[in-house]
Amino acid sequence: EGDLKDDASLARACAGVDSNLGRQDQARDRLASALESLPDQSSREAVALMLELTVNALWRTRHAELHEAAKRAVAAARRLGEAALTAAALAELALAESIMGAADRAESSRSEAAALVDSLSDDELARHLEGAAWLAGVELYLDRYAEGEAHANRALAVARATGQGELFLLLAATLGGLLRQRGKLVEAAELLDGGI
Repeated sequence: EGDLKDDASLARACAGVDSNLGRQDQARDRLASALESLPDQSSREAVALMLELTVNALWRTRHAELHEAAKRAVAAARRLGEAALTAAALAELALAESIMGAADRAESSRSEAAALVDSLSDDELARHLEGAAWLAGVELYLDRYAEGEAHANRALAVARATGQGELFLLLAATLGGLLRQRGKLVEAAELLDGGI
């Protein structure tokens, strides 16, 4: 079991490098192969890979694939019963639904994700902080600026406290956009300058 967990983590890390280098198709293939090799499609590792596949579909602008991958991730996360992973999957589903023009469903998924994130302690949230980060991004996209600012600020504080620096730029860009939309231009400029 430890080897499978390590293999899934390594696949996600390598796919992240592929993605950063603009090799989205290679990243997708790596993630899909790692997911197929897992015997338990409802394990934490499987859900984490599904979430990465969802993000990958977004970067490749495959919206129908994004929607299907997000639905699959939500179903698997619900079976697993882990709130932080379920929140991340729901946030990604909300983004997919909004892109697909399903505004009411997007708001429902966003609302459920927010309730889950808000119910978690900082320690629980830190175990899968991407959920709060994606939620804040979705809230920017769905014009829920005050909620997004609160979630982005919390995620940024937890990221700093737990040394999860890989999320800093995503959170800084998201929070900067939220602050800008709320007219907090000086704060947004300072945050974005700090990110640079």
